[in-house]
Amino acid sequence: MIINRMRYYRYLSIFLFLTWLLSCVSYTAQTREPEKLFSSHFIPLREGKLHYFDSEPAAPADKPVMLCIHGFSGTAFEYNLLAGELAPDMRIIAPDLPGSGLSYKPEAGYSIEFFVGIIREFRETIGVGRVLLLGHSLGGQIALNYAHTYPGDVEKLILIAPYGLKGAEGNFFEWLAQSEFFIDLALAFHNRLFLRWGLRYYAYHNSDRVDRYIETYLAETLFEQGGKNALGDICRQILGKEPVDDLLPEIHHPALLIWGSEDRVLDYQWSRQFLTLLSHAELATIPLCGHAPMAERPAETAAAIRLFIED
Repeated sequence: MIINRMRYYRYLSIFLFLTWLLSCVSYTAQTREPEKLFSSHFIPLREGKLHYFDSEPAAPADKPVMLCIHGFSGTAFEYNLLAGELAPDMRIIAPDLPGSGLSYKPEAGYSIEFFVGIIREFRETIGVGRVLLLGHSLGGQIALNYAHTYPGDVEKLILIAPYGLKGAEGNFFEWLAQSEFFIDLALAFHNRLFLRWGLRYYAYHNSDRVDRYIETYLAETLFEQGGKNALGDICRQILGKEPVDDLLPEIHHPALLIWGSEDRVLDYQWSRQFLTLLSHAELATIPLCGHAPMAERPAETAAAIRLFIED
């Protein structure tokens, strides 16, 4: 009991120190005009309105479709730069998952099964057939479960630093996900400066490549539309649960793993275990890149995807 209290106070001190430190940080972000071809839409589902981006809503039925699933604390807008690289060759569709972005934010009920059901309902509602299914981080865990549950809906899998292996979350994140106190504390101190720090020093390897439009969209939807409460619920109900280790040998789709060599969120070493457990997987390493290659290195990420699709 005494040891547990000491840990609580130690992490409390860390949070308070970081909050003070962030108030002293100056910030300059790379600015790029968002691609006008990535248009914004809402669609009603059974439980609420889902927001999504679409590079070509009127695309011909035979054009390849890549459906992109974002990760924990992310949004669909992270795929804007990748869409700019790939959209001439395929239709890119990226929904804000419930609880994120501009989509509806239920107060409870988050699970991998819930998100898989949402993606299935969304895909059927917008009327697309088989897709190239891309998932980043937690979105990779969702994509793997989707491919396992509905294999006929998926042509190929693209997994960008996927989450879901046992132990991949690390001791701190596993403990955080089980601690109501520290989830509440983290959310209480989570502000725009904290978000900037997380992107610059945690999600990206090169802080100069942080895109201001991606950061702004994330901040506005996280802090102004109930996103912080939803983020806490997702943390409590999903992180550290439902590992994919036993599912992977049963997934036989061609799969591409894309991993930044300098990933600080999910270490590059986890790519080896995915390659071992997935029967038809290959790896593309993006050098000098952090946890979000599609946003930090969109050209290199798009090149790896094109090569994989053309094989």
